[in-house]
Amino acid sequence: MSIASISQALDVVNCFFQAKVRSRHAVVPLNVVFVFATTARIVAVFMRADLLVFAWIAALEVLFGEIGLAISYARFRLSIPRWSWNLDRAKALLRESWPLLISTLMISIYMRCDQVLLGTLTSKAAVGQYTAAIRLSEIWYSIPIIICTSVMPKLLKTREENPARYYARLQRLYESMVLVSVVVALITQFAAPLIVRILYGPQFGPATAILRVHIWAGLFVFVGSISATQFVHERLTVSIMQRSLLGAVLNVVLNLLWIPRWGGVGSAVATLISYSVAAYFADAFEARTRHVFRMKTQAYLKFWVTPFRLLQEAKR
Repeated sequence: MSIASISQALDVVNCFFQAKVRSRHAVVPLNVVFVFATTARIVAVFMRADLLVFAWIAALEVLFGEIGLAISYARFRLSIPRWSWNLDRAKALLRESWPLLISTLMISIYMRCDQVLLGTLTSKAAVGQYTAAIRLSEIWYSIPIIICTSVMPKLLKTREENPARYYARLQRLYESMVLVSVVVALITQFAAPLIVRILYGPQFGPATAILRVHIWAGLFVFVGSISATQFVHERLTVSIMQRSLLGAVLNVVLNLLWIPRWGGVGSAVATLISYSVAAYFADAFEARTRHVFRMKTQAYLKFWVTPFRLLQEAKR
């Protein structure tokens, strides 16, 4: 699977289309490749193929996806061979992005350390139950990514022209993310037993309790995805790194404390708390990010206060 990383430099083409608000030029070839790769996986399952076959499918999916991006870039009347190497520009980009590199590593740690620790402190069966649950929870994390890709480039341009309009629209975006994440979490609370039973079978019953806890982490992941883009634009990349580091350390510590006592549910609670600290509460402790904390708080309060206001008006 490491072969795929060689071609991933062409992901910059995807970033280019996002900046031009032309994401469809990247989405179409990537989705076509995804459909073929998914079909290949299904065929491999029914043929009882060796595990290495699935690794090759994953590697080829990335490779052909990058080729598709290159073709789209060429059809956009641009030429990759015309690219030139600029050492000074590369150094400047590296100076700006090194906190994001460390942040990505920290996020990988606190998103996966729970499964590693579960397998070490409990059993492989517990890892299976937990993994089944978080797959159903994390599938929703694609929503803020898609919205960021589509909306944020155009929104960020308004910051230079009209800062007041930029922050007003950004506030509405935060409020929309809270609304979507809460609706998803509430539906999951009631539908979790049925979803787990249909998709995994009755033997995965313990995954229901884990799912009901882990799904609430989405409240912080959704707004965190928006604020991460905002931080990059406002040159607060060091703040992103600090939050990711804090979340990783907190997640490891809480997992070590709670997995022996509560198993998968304890790990889900640890994940929920670490996400909330990294994506929300940490903003309050730094002067440069306190305005982001206020925007998120306003978004959370508006969602919970609005139903009570409507109820009071109905009573009148």
